[in-house]
Amino acid sequence: MPDVFLLLPAAPCRIRRQPGMLLFLLCVMLSPFLSGFSPAAAQEDSGAAPVLIAEPINPDFLKWLETAESVTHGGYVPALFDYHNDPGQSQKAVLPARFDLRDSGAVSPVKNQGTCGSCWAFAACSALEGCMKKQWGFFPDLSENHLIHTHGFLWPPCGGGNNEMALAYLARWGGPYLETDDPYTPGTGSHLREGARVQALLLQASMFSASYGQISLLKQYLYEHGALATSMMWADAFYNSAENGYYAAGSAGEGHGITLIGWDDTKWIAGAPASGAWICKNSWGAGWGDNGSFYLSFYDGGSVKSCMGIDKLAQPENYGTLYSYDPFGVVLKIGYAANAPAFGANVFTAEKDEKISALATLAIADNTVYTAAVYEGAIRADGTTGALLAETSGIFERAGYHTITLPHPVSVSAGQPFTVVVSWKNSTISTVMPIEAPVPGYIPAEAERGQSYLSADGLFFSEAQDIGKPGLENINICIKALADPDPAEPVEMPHPADTNKNGTLTEAEVHPYVAQWQSQHVSMTFALRALYLLQHGGDYYYDPETPLPQGWLPK
Repeated sequence: MPDVFLLLPAAPCRIRRQPGMLLFLLCVMLSPFLSGFSPAAAQEDSGAAPVLIAEPINPDFLKWLETAESVTHGGYVPALFDYHNDPGQSQKAVLPARFDLRDSGAVSPVKNQGTCGSCWAFAACSALEGCMKKQWGFFPDLSENHLIHTHGFLWPPCGGGNNEMALAYLARWGGPYLETDDPYTPGTGSHLREGARVQALLLQASMFSASYGQISLLKQYLYEHGALATSMMWADAFYNSAENGYYAAGSAGEGHGITLIGWDDTKWIAGAPASGAWICKNSWGAGWGDNGSFYLSFYDGGSVKSCMGIDKLAQPENYGTLYSYDPFGVVLKIGYAANAPAFGANVFTAEKDEKISALATLAIADNTVYTAAVYEGAIRADGTTGALLAETSGIFERAGYHTITLPHPVSVSAGQPFTVVVSWKNSTISTVMPIEAPVPGYIPAEAERGQSYLSADGLFFSEAQDIGKPGLENINICIKALADPDPAEPVEMPHPADTNKNGTLTEAEVHPYVAQWQSQHVSMTFALRALYLLQHGGDYYYDPETPLPQGWLPK
């Protein structure tokens, strides 16, 4: 059985550890846990009980932590764990020798992070802005300030971060907000405008680890989906300003978050063993590099180790309550054996009479087989579930965050419990179940009895709190439930900008509306329509049969 180690707290970027703290944390890490844990006493009678195991902490994070007392770090912190990706998935299309998302207008404007270690937030928001443009036809200017001040992890706003922090923020629907709602003031905190609204709800995101050697896989994603938030090791000595190129044979430098926006197979960077480079968007202003971008050699030794892409979003009015116990996302990966399922269950209490229409969780590896179900009531005293209300199954082709639509909505009643069960199975790894756990100095996660349960067979479940090992007293499973929105009032067909209510919009009507729509507290649907019209010009009429935001058509 592999060794199982307690995860370590991450140190803030550019913050020095107090003497002796690192030694204490290393001692904590070496405490084994989970060894010999049986998920249900009922299984012990039938023979050897399955052993629950966990994957050790990411060595890159340990290396980063070892220097935390003596070295000032940059703005990107290595992840605590790796996702598992299948390079074979990249063989789907013939890719061009050069591809640049800017050529199709799919990259949002370059911004400037200043002296704050917030590069990771700018990279994440850039990927998110690109997805919103692809889905809804316009670029929002999203607030990095809100992300760095409200991520909830235990380090300061300019202390750095990573894709996993951004994913947790988005998956709990903590944002994004517009820049005008919370302008970039990293030194003075978040000042969210009263009445500001979350602009999009995350439904799906792809995660890549150890991806510097998976060039074709990342190219395929860029070509089919859009920008990727990623990391690199930056040192000024390895940047060639004459050619806007970067190459370092090793991994020297500081952690830095950037956005991949394309590639050029013919681009040669001085010193690199071969031609080929990523086209990268930076966050040091449009006056730096090539209008804010640069080339990063495919062969750079310390770059593109972790990537995140935003695949799918929903408008906020598409969903109601989000049921969840994991605001900090996945911290730990556990399971039983390769190609053996691991079952997790969360018991939620309905906040009101409503319908559960979707579930959400994370896949640790590509090609993970899943089942997802909703059951009546809570887990019973004997470890069994109540009556099955809805069930579905499938394959998560890509590692990352996924929303699963149920075959039909499930009605739940206010104050009554319901249980969501998800199973994960993968042929190449055993640690398939995503777990949130508290880590001193890193994640202040909390959990209570009666929330999360584990099982090796899906028949008998045990309390997650009964693992009984130090450091795992408060774990929760990363499973969410999404409710339908409340029945809405009939939407008034004339657009709010249609001041004379004649079913026709002119540019003269749209311009003042766009300038003040946020203060009017109107829905994103109306705002998207107005921005679409403004972008294309002309006069428009409303056609209720045409999907949004193109519901207003040229006259």
